Amino acid sequence: MIDNGIIWNNWAKFGIEIFPYLKRKDSIYEVKGIQEMLKIKSPRAKILDLCCGWGRHCFELSKRGFTNVYGVDISDSFIKYAKNKNKNNGVKKFINEDFMDLNLKERFDIVISLWHSIGLYRKRSMNLLHLRKIYNFLKPSGKALIDVANGDRDLNRIEHLNNNFSFPTTKNWWYLSDTDTLALVEVNPQPENTNLNLIYHFCIFNYVKEKAYTEKVYQRRGKKFYFDDFIPGNKNWKYIGNNIKLSELQIRRGANKIKEREIFLTSREEPSKVRVFLREYTNEVLISMLKTVGFKIERIYGDFGLSEYSLQSPRLIIIAQKPNNKT
Repeated sequence: MIDNGIIWNNWAKFGIEIFPYLKRKDSIYEVKGIQEMLKIKSPRAKILDLCCGWGRHCFELSKRGFTNVYGVDISDSFIKYAKNKNKNNGVKKFINEDFMDLNLKERFDIVISLWHSIGLYRKRSMNLLHLRKIYNFLKPSGKALIDVANGDRDLNRIEHLNNNFSFPTTKNWWYLSDTDTLALVEVNPQPENTNLNLIYHFCIFNYVKEKAYTEKVYQRRGKKFYFDDFIPGNKNWKYIGNNIKLSELQIRRGANKIKEREIFLTSREEPSKVRVFLREYTNEVLISMLKTVGFKIERIYGDFGLSEYSLQSPRLIIIAQKPNNKT
């Protein structure tokens, strides 16, 4: 339907280098939560992991004795990597195809959609169609696990930040693992405040780091606010040719001054770049979309440790069931 292959193959080049920092303990923790949330008991349960990437959750499910695990991803780079890794791992099948174009005869007991697979399309109608495809691939009474970032938390944090400070709050950056990989994020809240658009810029390059420090005073509005590394707004970035200027604001509780640290990353060669769009949904909007498709909402969690969902939860994980009386 939509040719995203080039975008996601470029992304996969980054992902294969970036994602090893997600240790197996992360996969163990997440899959343990998946198994408990979905109450999967039969090792013969048919499980589909859509947008599976290089298959880390598929492999962990297989290690736990599940023999009918399928993974699908649009990126041939990811699937090639997964198939090579699967020679001794027992995953039933890896499929290299856009999930939106997928046409399988099989129907599944479980479909899992992890780490922002919902929200990769700019139009709400396309994300709704994505959920409908999940619904159609389930057997009657089958269950879906939908995992996304908690849009309620991120929207509230951005609104709080914008109401209390007078400087821009749309960008963030961080280093990934011990590699020469830099993640750049640009955050653009929707005017209606029902969802949040995120544009991720990922860069990999060899660089020379040069540091320069300045100190500035910013005027506050309203209550004093304490920055932390999880709130977009204390960091900024800017492309300057093939180079990048990073800035970081540092503040202590009750302080009147905000210290700005600047870092210039000078590339020895033209950096590799990829730009990925992601839409975060609030709890209310995503539940409405699932019900529109026909799902019954079974339960909502705030993380893979089975914590109850709240507006401050890091994740929004919804367990939805296809009714037995529908096909």
